[in-house]
Amino acid sequence: MNLHKDEQLAAFLREVRSLSPDQKVYLVGGAVRDLVLGRNVKDLDFVTADGSVELAKAVRRRFDGVWYTLDDQHQTARVILKQGQPGELILDFTAFVGGSLEEDLSQRDFTINAMAIDLDNLEEVIDLLGGQADLRDRDLRLSNPQSLMTDPLRVLRAVRMVRTFELVVNPETIEKLRIATISLNRISGERIRDELLKCLAIPGLSATYHLLGEYGILFQLLYRVFKLGASEKVLARAIREHFPSMPDFIDDVPLPEWSLAQEEAGKTGNPLDALENLIEAIDQKNQEALFFTECPSRISSPGILEGLTRISDERLQGGRTRKQLLILFALFFWHHLEINPVSCKTGVASCLIFGQKLTNAFMLGQKEQKFFEQVCKGFHKTFSLSQQAEVGPLELYRYFTEMGSFGLEAALLHITNQCVATTANERLKLLAETIILSWFNDYETIVDPPQLIDGDDLQETLQLKPGPEFGLYLESIREAQVMGEIKNRDAALAHVSKLLNERKEHEN
Repeated sequence: MNLHKDEQLAAFLREVRSLSPDQKVYLVGGAVRDLVLGRNVKDLDFVTADGSVELAKAVRRRFDGVWYTLDDQHQTARVILKQGQPGELILDFTAFVGGSLEEDLSQRDFTINAMAIDLDNLEEVIDLLGGQADLRDRDLRLSNPQSLMTDPLRVLRAVRMVRTFELVVNPETIEKLRIATISLNRISGERIRDELLKCLAIPGLSATYHLLGEYGILFQLLYRVFKLGASEKVLARAIREHFPSMPDFIDDVPLPEWSLAQEEAGKTGNPLDALENLIEAIDQKNQEALFFTECPSRISSPGILEGLTRISDERLQGGRTRKQLLILFALFFWHHLEINPVSCKTGVASCLIFGQKLTNAFMLGQKEQKFFEQVCKGFHKTFSLSQQAEVGPLELYRYFTEMGSFGLEAALLHITNQCVATTANERLKLLAETIILSWFNDYETIVDPPQLIDGDDLQETLQLKPGPEFGLYLESIREAQVMGEIKNRDAALAHVSKLLNERKEHEN
């Protein structure tokens, strides 16, 4: 295969080389693989015999970037150029693993990621393990027999490589993947989270889900999140059916069976496929492709799709978007319902536990935990509301008062589910659509009516002393606004006066 690189990148690499005149510098890993395939590169990994941290500092100064160390023991440092801007470039610098380039490449995960380019000779790929041939043959091979056991996170990277480059995995490698998966949970939550999110970003969610299950990764992720206790049934027989040659000690690990999402896959569609279809349509603002043709939606107007795009792209914490968090939520939520079958009433309470478990498992932040909790609660609340004879503006206002904008994701999940259900609940689907329509079309009348009076008005005009009742009075005004009973300041003050009189009469 020919090496594809533009002159701008070549000039940049030559500049990096000039900053380390006394020793060789090599570009390695995924960047070389992508250049061989003619893909754009955003991350560049460099190795040197020594002085990698000093080289990183020099690059940071030369190109005015930011830098920090990743691993002092292995002399690993990261430089970020144009951070948070278009064209952001991440550069990692590290010392050889094993003392030489040959040893370093042999210690990498897969042969397709074990190629290098000498910055003194940008036209030649150093390919000691046959990575180019494996790319051509679409073969995923380990760089060495112990590659997976050295770093079990590589089992998730295998999923990403297979899905991204449409590779084939031979039975022997699959067996090694399944065995190495047992050690996955000794890896930090941060590393698992970041690699899992990369996997879930690849088009074809249900295919990724299938590979996670086939390689045994899904079971370990579920165990990590839900921490199933000894009181749960050990489903050794079900595991053996999928993984007949697992080590014997797997019998002691309590794991759930396949999820509702997998069960649904045998019906009219897969919820993960439907969710992906929805997210893609929102991203592209594509009215035509919003849902399956047999499942039209009322939320396909350009304005609403534009609004949903802004919401899904919002970053909550650590640079992660609501779109990423929704996919992560969906991956585990159906298992949560299966492991903890609950009524709608108790389900809302269980959402706090679910949000905490998911957050702790992947070392996420407080804002992300709130997202998981609110989407879970909104999902249960939407179903509960659908059981009522009528859902009007007041019920919708209270829904958003409790869930905030995260109630939109809960409604979207219901819509996607109903689009693939064997027997659709049309009432539930219409309610979920109404929730979304209300947010965008009736924000100031239903979701967040304008404030007509505040606490100062209550003190000055009605001569009230501050107290806990103030919040109750102001909330009562807002609910009356939603119902169309109050439209101005005078009516709001009259409403509070009426409440005060009723309270006095009740006390007398």
